[in-house]
Amino acid sequence: MAHEAVDIQPEHPMVLATLGKVQIANKDVSSAVSTFRKLVDLQPKSAQALVMLAEVQAMNKQPQAAIENVEAARSRRI
Repeated sequence: MAHEAVDIQPEHPMVLATLGKVQIANKDVSSAVSTFRKLVDLQPKSAQALVMLAEVQAMNKQPQAAIENVEAARSRRI
């Protein structure tokens, strides 16, 4: 269903976030990284999107990228 939703609304932030969570649940972490990267591209000022990307990068053994995104998220918090 998540893939169908992306087919219908490929640039909707909630759809991308849901797809990323489904990919994590299915242990498809590399796809989740790509999905959350798209979410960050759509919402570059969103601290939440950056944190979701950082979490999945940490799962994907990309600690430096995760740290950089957490730091970026901290700078965007109001």
